[in-house]
Amino acid sequence: MFKDDDFIKSCDVPGPTKEAIRAIILYKSEVSSKDKVVDCGCGTGGITCEFSKRAKEVISIDTNPEAIEITSKNLEKFELGNNVTLINDNGVNALKNIDNIDIAVVGGSGRELENILDIIDEKLNPKGRIIITAILVDTKVEAIQ
Repeated sequence: MFKDDDFIKSCDVPGPTKEAIRAIILYKSEVSSKDKVVDCGCGTGGITCEFSKRAKEVISIDTNPEAIEITSKNLEKFELGNNVTLINDNGVNALKNIDNIDIAVVGGSGRELENILDIIDEKLNPKGRIIITAILVDTKVEAIQ
């Protein structure tokens, strides 16, 4: 696990997801070297970096170009990224072009959570997993509904 303080950060980009939360996400996801992971709302790339070490392929999406830039810098800093595709777009648009998802981590949705989850549900492999990292209680309630 990378330490929280090791990440390049920005006041304008959320993240990284705290180390303890990243550890739980990795454990609960049961990620393997065969998995295709989508990180929707990648922020500074904390989750992207951790999955990059463990998964076959990682696709990271964020609407904020600075988030994509910082995620790229963090991947470079940790000598990762050969298996990562960074997409600067909203989740709904980006997910339409991604198939065969094994693990989807949704950290940001731009108020499109229901649409994002509908698309992921269509693209998720039969034993696929969806993990939602939510700070706001409203997001958690919306995800469950």
